Amino acid sequence: MDNSVAVPPDCIVGVEHEAKSGPFWAGNDRLGLALLTCLDKKPPIPLILQQGIARYINTPMVEKAKVIEKHRQEGVPLDLEEVCFQAARIIKEKNWKTCFVLAHKSDVAACKRILHGYGVLVTGEIVVNPNVW
Repeated sequence: MDNSVAVPPDCIVGVEHEAKSGPFWAGNDRLGLALLTCLDKKPPIPLILQQGIARYINTPMVEKAKVIEKHRQEGVPLDLEEVCFQAARIIKEKNWKTCFVLAHKSDVAACKRILHGYGVLVTGEIVVNPNVW
């Protein structure tokens, strides 16, 4: 029998999936439900969200979220590597160690690898799978 207790992460990092047709999240109610499940913790788990997700999810916690809006270099598109870099920087500034990743199924492994490379321990994931919807 496993007697371990699930430990909430220090934060949740949400990255937007860019498909050829544009951002994936728009109009996706199940994403909101997944995120709200995580927000039901006391105290709430802090959020670090890419702008497209923050714009879509309408909860009081998103108002308090750290939102990643643009690349550090002017004129360069915001990509997965840059979102993870900025998230890792925020995590280190807050002296956090762990996070959950909220991402499209095709981005989860890359997010975990990139964040790990920046010294962040990913202890869980919230996988968005559009094929189920």
